[in-house]
Amino acid sequence: MRDHGFTILEAKHGVIVLNINHIGDEASYGNIYVSDYQGIKFSLSLENNARDSNGYTDFIRIQSLDGVYIAN
Repeated sequence: MRDHGFTILEAKHGVIVLNINHIGDEASYGNIYVSDYQGIKFSLSLENNARDSNGYTDFIRIQSLDGVYIAN
């Protein structure tokens, strides 16, 4: 699978959360992937998460609840 860009959304306790754009520079969405606890193997967590051409995504970490996020 080819990527055209990615955004690191979170990197904490060895777990990495990425938004990867597989479409192209003007894509309005990407897919969110979450790694295992070692940051090596990734699994698809959410398809079609909103993003702009600068890589900003609609993904928010809830400060008071560790490991809880809101995404569209």
